[in-house]
Amino acid sequence: MKNKIYNSAFYYYDKEKIEEELRKGFFSLKFTKDVEERFKEFLFIRIRESMRFSILLGILIYFIFGLLDYFIYPDYFSKLFFIRYIIGGPPIVLAGFFLLKAKKEIEMQFLFSVALIVAGLMIIFMIYLVHDPTHRYYAGLTVVLLYSYVAVGIRFRYTFIIGSILIGTYFLSAIFIFSPETSFLISNIFFLIFFNFIGMISSFWYEKNQRKLFLLSSLVAIERKELKSTNERLKELTRTDPLTKIANRRYFEEFLKIEWKRSMRKREPISAIMVDIDYFKKYNDYYGHQKGDIALYKVAKSLKNFSRRAGDFVARFGGEEFIVILTNTENKIAVEIAENMRKEVMKLKIKHPLSDIADVLTISLGVATMIPEKEINCELLVKAADEALYKAKKTGRNKVDNVVI
Repeated sequence: MKNKIYNSAFYYYDKEKIEEELRKGFFSLKFTKDVEERFKEFLFIRIRESMRFSILLGILIYFIFGLLDYFIYPDYFSKLFFIRYIIGGPPIVLAGFFLLKAKKEIEMQFLFSVALIVAGLMIIFMIYLVHDPTHRYYAGLTVVLLYSYVAVGIRFRYTFIIGSILIGTYFLSAIFIFSPETSFLISNIFFLIFFNFIGMISSFWYEKNQRKLFLLSSLVAIERKELKSTNERLKELTRTDPLTKIANRRYFEEFLKIEWKRSMRKREPISAIMVDIDYFKKYNDYYGHQKGDIALYKVAKSLKNFSRRAGDFVARFGGEEFIVILTNTENKIAVEIAENMRKEVMKLKIKHPLSDIADVLTISLGVATMIPEKEINCELLVKAADEALYKAKKTGRNKVDNVVI
């Protein structure tokens, strides 16, 4: 997955800029500064392994071709050996070594170019050394140029530089040093130029396609990100009570089943607190549903503040009822938390003139605790908490009652 699905950090996430880049002319091989920087990071990840393999293979080919020096020009072998291995070998090997350590795309491009230019110059030097009117090493020069086009990852500007330096050097050397026959020189130069021209087209298309791939991949990444965000929002909507902004009953039931199994596996106690707002119907009738909704939201927020850990959960159970799940919580601690919840709701000081027990809004709470067993359904915990709540309401309201199963 490392080189097929690229790290999302290397995509570009400005949709307008991407579309602007896609509208640029056919011959454009340059993005605006920030897009270009991100493209280089993307390209580095994409070509890193292939360029490392290509430089190692290229070095191996360069050194293996030394065998031809012996068979083609045995009389010059010692001098050719000196040129190929002593003069040309070290800079090519060093370029390969540093390329393997390179951390940026531009470093890899530069070092690969240096290696190819050195290899090409060594071949031109060897043509001069052997004084062969047929320029048999000329084929070696075309191999170097070909390698600059087919080695995966070299961008157009670098292949242009490599081709220009090597063809220019060969042309000038042929005129002022080699002095071959005019027809032979014209034939070689003509072939090199058109060979290079075809290679340049290939190199141009490669980079153009890489740039287009980067832009289109970025658009896909943006769409995936937007889709993921939309799905998360939809998921949140299906799990959240729209009025109180806490979990709804459906999500509560899903959560309880998961935590029930986990607690069963770990043999840990799990506590449930059933909460009911005292005389809420009277409050609604007196103040109206709008204020009633505000009161529900404030109570829910107050209960939510008591969530201590990932396993703590607060949900709207229905109407003016809420339920709290406390994982790995003993009954004594659960009762203390429930009592603190009761006090905090009273501190909200929500006026309730029709209440029979206080002048502010209050809550009654029922606590149930048990260690889950395989043969026991999690609904038993909810039922026990509901029964404890019923007892709290029956014995005076604005209080906590509990049961341990």
